[in-house]
Amino acid sequence: MPKLIGPSWDRVELLDGDAGLFPGIHAVVTGGHSPAHQVLYVHVPSGTAIVAGDVAYRVDVNVKQQVPMGYFVSLEDTMAALGRVARDGDHVLPSHDSAIYERYPDGIA
Repeated sequence: MPKLIGPSWDRVELLDGDAGLFPGIHAVVTGGHSPAHQVLYVHVPSGTAIVAGDVAYRVDVNVKQQVPMGYFVSLEDTMAALGRVARDGDHVLPSHDSAIYERYPDGIA
């Protein structure tokens, strides 16, 4: 087991499906990028922020234009996930989009 995960493994809870993690924070299975890919819905005062992980690499291309990212295991699940993220997210935060720092220089409230 890698050094980073090994010491913390007893505190890791593997999720199978959608799950409420804390009040206002939910993990949602999207699939697409990988079979069990999940995004996080975080309810904030200004709406719903979605930590999109790898379901989208860039908001302007993947979410707004609904163009799938470069790597996925299921195009059908990817397109469904992109549609869901676009529909549900007031703030979409992909893992690889540096433009979010310009869009939210002070964070999301």
